[in-house]
Amino acid sequence: LILCLRSLETDMPGAMEVNLTVSLLAKELKKIVEFRSTPAGVIGKLERFLADSPLGLHGLAAAYGEGGVQKCEELIWRRYFEQGLAFSSHPEVKRLFRSLIDLRNILTMAKCVRWNEPELPGLINGGYVRIRKADQVPSPATLEEMVRGFTGGRQVAAADLHPVNLEPLLYAHLSTAMRRRMRSMCPVAGCMGYIWHIFTVARKRSGRYHDARFAVNFTESMEREQ
Repeated sequence: LILCLRSLETDMPGAMEVNLTVSLLAKELKKIVEFRSTPAGVIGKLERFLADSPLGLHGLAAAYGEGGVQKCEELIWRRYFEQGLAFSSHPEVKRLFRSLIDLRNILTMAKCVRWNEPELPGLINGGYVRIRKADQVPSPATLEEMVRGFTGGRQVAAADLHPVNLEPLLYAHLSTAMRRRMRSMCPVAGCMGYIWHIFTVARKRSGRYHDARFAVNFTESMEREQ
């Protein structure tokens, strides 16, 4: 859904078609996002359709008016993780959601530190890592402390705090933690570990697929302009 929303504001021809080709979105959602309308019109339809869903995407259109698709993305992720955590009844499921919340919050703060953003986007509640002064962009030292908290005290080099390097580091740590939990006697932990494994494989393949399709679309676009 988020990839489709990003496609609404892109000038790359065929971006929406590429996303929908490999998407697992429900048919009703696909009809909404591929409808030939303005981004604001599509987002308004999405809000009305998903208003009564567990995500409860009230305010999606207002978020778009405030900050475009980026604000919509922040709202969707926040509602997804907070509602997922609230509806999770098993400790192993809650553990994964809380870890994912930490991972996303840390990456958000790392990007703000890297690009000297004046304000910190809304963070997601419910993680393990303590967030201090959530309304302010943290210092590099504070960010390093949070990364160590997430990774169990691992020493972090300055280069590791760059978002490009930090993202695979955090995902690798969480993958290690999930494999460790799979060795426990809890069947739910085994299921969550397997789901996480499938997710990471799909994430890598999706990245390669979209990179390849982007290159093809960009080349075709340049050829048409010439």
